[in-house]
Amino acid sequence: MADKDTLSRLKISKKTYVFDTRRKYAASRNFLLKKKPENTADELKEKLSGIFSKKGETEKEEKASLAVKQAQSAQAGGGISGTTRTILIIGLVVALFVVLGALYVGYVIGSAPPVAASVPRPDVFGGYYASSIAKSEVISVAENDRTGRSVYALVDYGSQNLSELNFTASVYAQRPTTQVFLLDYPRDSADSYPVFRKRFLDGLPKIGIAASEIDIEHVASVPGGAAIVVPTGYLPEEFIGMGSSFRLQDLLARGVTVIYIGRPFDTVLTKSGDAIPASPVIPLTFNKLTRTRLDSTDGFHLFDAQYTVSPNAEGQGPYFTSAGQIYGSVSVMKLGDGSLILLPESLDGGWGADGGEVAADDVIRLIGEERWLVPLSGTNATADLSSPSGKVSLFTTPFDSDAGYVKFTADAADNNGITRRSTDIFRVQKTARGEMTPRDPLILPAYLSTQRNRLNIQLRETSPTPVKLYIKMYKDETLLQQEDLELGLTNPTTEKTNDFQVNAEPGRYVVRVEDASGKVYAACQLDVVDIDLAVAANDWAKGQFTATLSSPYGPVEPKYIIMSLDGGSERRYSSSSMSIKDGVATLDYQYIGQIQPGNHTVYFEAGENQDGSAVWRRQVLLRYRQAKNIWDNPLTDILALMSLGVFAVGVLLRKPDILRYGLDIPDFPPLSTIKIPVKTETVLEIFDSVNASYSWQWMPLRTDELKNGFRRLTYNGKPILIGDFNLERVLAKLKEKDLVKEELGYWGRASWESESKHSIHYLAIYRILRNVLVNNAMKFSKLDAMADCDVKAVAGKEEIYFHIMEEPYEKVIHRALATSKKGTTILVFKSDEEVEDFRGMLTSTSKLAVGLKMEVNNGNILLLPVKNAISGYLKQIIK
Repeated sequence: MADKDTLSRLKISKKTYVFDTRRKYAASRNFLLKKKPENTADELKEKLSGIFSKKGETEKEEKASLAVKQAQSAQAGGGISGTTRTILIIGLVVALFVVLGALYVGYVIGSAPPVAASVPRPDVFGGYYASSIAKSEVISVAENDRTGRSVYALVDYGSQNLSELNFTASVYAQRPTTQVFLLDYPRDSADSYPVFRKRFLDGLPKIGIAASEIDIEHVASVPGGAAIVVPTGYLPEEFIGMGSSFRLQDLLARGVTVIYIGRPFDTVLTKSGDAIPASPVIPLTFNKLTRTRLDSTDGFHLFDAQYTVSPNAEGQGPYFTSAGQIYGSVSVMKLGDGSLILLPESLDGGWGADGGEVAADDVIRLIGEERWLVPLSGTNATADLSSPSGKVSLFTTPFDSDAGYVKFTADAADNNGITRRSTDIFRVQKTARGEMTPRDPLILPAYLSTQRNRLNIQLRETSPTPVKLYIKMYKDETLLQQEDLELGLTNPTTEKTNDFQVNAEPGRYVVRVEDASGKVYAACQLDVVDIDLAVAANDWAKGQFTATLSSPYGPVEPKYIIMSLDGGSERRYSSSSMSIKDGVATLDYQYIGQIQPGNHTVYFEAGENQDGSAVWRRQVLLRYRQAKNIWDNPLTDILALMSLGVFAVGVLLRKPDILRYGLDIPDFPPLSTIKIPVKTETVLEIFDSVNASYSWQWMPLRTDELKNGFRRLTYNGKPILIGDFNLERVLAKLKEKDLVKEELGYWGRASWESESKHSIHYLAIYRILRNVLVNNAMKFSKLDAMADCDVKAVAGKEEIYFHIMEEPYEKVIHRALATSKKGTTILVFKSDEEVEDFRGMLTSTSKLAVGLKMEVNNGNILLLPVKNAISGYLKQIIK
């Protein structure tokens, strides 16, 4: 009992002990915060600290030691702190860089060559040139089956510091402009005149034409060949005879060109600047543009042209003739030897109040180009600047007149590209009474051909007294050949022939019939042409070559010729040692010696001058490329062996093919073809049936339209479907039988040509025109509905006349010139190539070609191919 009481009084207490176990040695890490340098100085500081730290220490120990030392130094308060040490290091390094930089700069400045200061490009012409016409004359020239005229001029020139010097000669029936006068007179609507005046007077001398001002009192004394610019806005009253001793017509009749900038002549301007009405005393009709617009072309800047001008046969004569329009808006009228050029707006109205410079540039360009004068002929040449002086002969293209005015222009450029121009005007006239022309316009020299070079001579002197005459040939007025016309004296009123043997190199020469005193009885141009020379290497290793000499102008039969390779193994061929067949000479040449691969030159010589030198020398360049075998290169052999090794290893290591699946493709049954017999008449009827379905007649068809026509045929109750290949075969067979014809991808029956009186070429172009006009929703005439054109179309209020170009061209051109006065006229060609070929024909001097060329240049007649170009033009009009 007592034990129970004791146990009940016992209490159990519990204590908890917590131990933090720690190793005897524990790793301890110290970290330094490293900031990214914000500038170059901080970065340099970091690098220098690494450079001057103790060798052999690791980066971790270095930073820890540095931190401890800094802390100890701070606690001790003695020595140099880390920051101070770093600043000193940076200062020393910067000073070192400054010293080294100064030394380097001094070295560069002392050793570098002096640099020339850049010189701006000068605006002053830095070259020199002088040119003069040493001799000029009108000579005869053979032109096809007739005799024409050519101007021959010998130019003497000198030059210094030039990069280019070009000469141009143009022949005119009228005297070109030699000087220009700017009329000083009151003006209307000409606020920009001061700027215009300065630009104009400064600009004309740059194109070689003298310019000055003139007052109204001196206009009557302006010489022929000069031009007067009248920028007054209204015509001065003196030009219609009010208070003056002259009229506009008087100036033009003397050959003066008047360039008028202003409004119609129904109002004139007085000396006091007043605009007053005037009665129409000048026979011109001014057609004011109220509903239509006339735009300038070819970069001309005149804006909003107010009128066009046409001649008026009423009133007091003499009467004007129209020369059309230039630059799209400028009218040209002719009277006597003069021209009236009308720019149909005032200065401010045509170019704006701030357009004085642009207006002056336009008028300068107008005067420089002189488009109102159609040149009869022309030519150009380039001077040889390798020597300070020289001569060059100019021969113009053939023309018909015995006299004319020559505009000679010299264009020079200095080494800086600054250009200058000088112009000279002189008159030329045929002075020799006789005629002389070669039978062949182009002849071969006598040392290359045995062909006879006959000269036909007609002597037309007034006296039959016999004289001794010679035939002389000149090059740049240097006598090259001379022979007697005949042994004795010659009656200078008779006709003679002479077989002249030319012993000169190919070129253009002057041949004259002269007496002992130098009097010229006849003169002509003689063109000596070169031959075609070809050399073929038959065998380089054996040194065997073949040379072929030929010409389209006659047989090539040299008297002798010398051939060599690189100046060695020279061989002389006579007419008996060369092969001549059908006018072609062949030389078989053998080189003695071994020829190395590379470039080689074959030399030819023929003819002989009086001093024994060769007249004719030619060179032909050949290249000897020796073919090498591919296995001759050791690298190729090595690469081949390596490739074989790689291939062999690949074959050995390739995994075997495992068949994973297969396809069982059954045999397809053969396709059967059905041959459908169709008669030729049935195929030809398709052309008519397709035309009838469209309510057409004689319209060529495309292949897709013909395929649709075949579908209308049936065989065993089913439509016939024909592929492209079979259709082409059918059409080809019909074409071989002359039953169908093709033009521009369109096919038509040959019988349509006799039925429609038109060729398939004509009908195909008409068909394409029809498609274009339908696509542009334009009204147009049917086939043969118009007498003055082939197709007439209407776009809004504008009428367009189409003329399909085919032989005879003259008939089409006459109709086109007639419709050009009614509205826009388009000559339609088959292709762009035909357009370019036709443009080349416009260089003819015939009246028809000149008239058409003027209308084309003025934009009244367009030359367009039938595809694409016409559609694009019509879309511009519709917009």
